Amino acid sequence: MKTKTVVLSVMNTIMSFEKKRSTRWQAFFRAGMGIGAVLVIGAAAAIVLQLIRQDTLSLGELLFEDREIIMEFWQDTLLSFFAEMPLDLILLGGTTVVLVGAVLVATRKQRNRVKRKLTEIAAFEKKSGGKEDAI
Repeated sequence: MKTKTVVLSVMNTIMSFEKKRSTRWQAFFRAGMGIGAVLVIGAAAAIVLQLIRQDTLSLGELLFEDREIIMEFWQDTLLSFFAEMPLDLILLGGTTVVLVGAVLVATRKQRNRVKRKLTEIAAFEKKSGGKEDAI
């Protein structure tokens, strides 16, 4: 009986440690992904707002009104559209997307490991249910 109590005590200590470590890692990961998503959405919104402010999107209206002119001068139209794009915001958004993608690829195994650990911890907690003779 004494051995079972000691084993259960050690298992509870290990499970508590692993749960804290795994949930902390998961929280940092989610915070990082959230910050990346906010940066991408913010950059996209700033790009659209700047294009609206510069009245660059009126080229789209011209496309629907006089399609022949756009088709004849499509290269000039695209060059003027891209010349008015805010390159610093596009660079920020693109870099953030690449970094978020790299983090997702780099942490794939760790995310699966953490998910498995938390699933096993939940199963252990459900099995033990606070009783001392769960093992």
